[in-house]
Amino acid sequence: MPVNDDARLAGRFVPVGLQNRIRELQRQPSRAEASTIGVPVVPNAHYRSEPIVELQILPPTTLAVTPSLSEQFILSIAKAHSPVSFEIVANDEEIRTVLAGGASSADYFKNQVRGFFPGSLISEGRDSLAQLNPSGTVIADFALSREFGLPLHIFRSFDPDPLMGLVSSLANLRSSEIAIIQILFQTTRMPWGERLKGYALDPLLKESGDASTRSISSYLKEKLAGPLHAVVLRLAVSSNTAARSWDIFQGITPNFSVFSNPGANELIALSNNGYAPYNHFLALKNRTSYRSGMLLNANELASIAHIPSTGIGIDKIARNTMRSKKAPPAGVGDPILDLGGNLHDGQLYPVRITSEQYTRHMFICGGSGGGCKSCRPAPRSAREQRTGRAMEAAVCS
Repeated sequence: MPVNDDARLAGRFVPVGLQNRIRELQRQPSRAEASTIGVPVVPNAHYRSEPIVELQILPPTTLAVTPSLSEQFILSIAKAHSPVSFEIVANDEEIRTVLAGGASSADYFKNQVRGFFPGSLISEGRDSLAQLNPSGTVIADFALSREFGLPLHIFRSFDPDPLMGLVSSLANLRSSEIAIIQILFQTTRMPWGERLKGYALDPLLKESGDASTRSISSYLKEKLAGPLHAVVLRLAVSSNTAARSWDIFQGITPNFSVFSNPGANELIALSNNGYAPYNHFLALKNRTSYRSGMLLNANELASIAHIPSTGIGIDKIARNTMRSKKAPPAGVGDPILDLGGNLHDGQLYPVRITSEQYTRHMFICGGSGGGCKSCRPAPRSAREQRTGRAMEAAVCS
């Protein structure tokens, strides 16, 4: 069947031979509605109304990622005011997981990450796309090759991780080369599922398969196993030249075949004809889109947009290898001495002591093996001389 939806203009979701039956299931359109049948609908562009915040996520080395956990996480963040961007960003040094969205949702996203993936290090990072070279960047959006009612492969387990091939192919980048897998998503606003449920119960659709294929009705039920989301999936590669970027791009794209569901659906790269290159570049950096995307259920989406599991043996994957705890408060009284900073959960907390704590402690330092045979009072710091408060200290030799 030829592709009849290029993710820019609306298309059908069932084979042509069943269109008449579906029309019988629907009410008869009015004369005004009938005049618009077959007229393509051009989607409106989405423009963000607030700054974008990037959250760099470093999962712990012991994190176990499962389809159920990833689905629940997706469902918890997909109803944000603006589309969420889940990204895997790679360069020659590391492969990092990024969650980007509106600034007003940043604290909510952080708490969800902490809840679903304990031990993860979260930080509001730099603009990970700032280093892209416009003239050397190639971008392609992906869409479903057939109607959206036919599902992609449904993963019951992430062992092995379906991202293994994609992430492994990102580990081959050289200096000044960047690759981004970007998935924009948001819960659908229209009741697509309710209409599809009616089609799934139709007797003719139940009998639409043959001895070697499943019925369209069974595929629709599988598609409706989870809430639907509007999704834009794209791959971008940036290097010193467009030719080199295309070479990298062609080495990555075959790994999207793992999401194919034989006899149902698969992901295909869309043509950029009619899509101004600079607009495409701006859409990538601004986490938006100038073309409509595709409808995926929670399982399909979570299979692509999830934190790479520890089963992917690539050393470049950035993970949290440190254990930290937030420093306790200074105590009663005015803090008078800054000892430094405590890095915990991506934030730097100041470490201070109060006057009472300051005069309670003694600090003794000495060379290894010296035995502290002789001690002398340590010189006072400028802060101590100014405040008249001193910590008892000795230097031993």
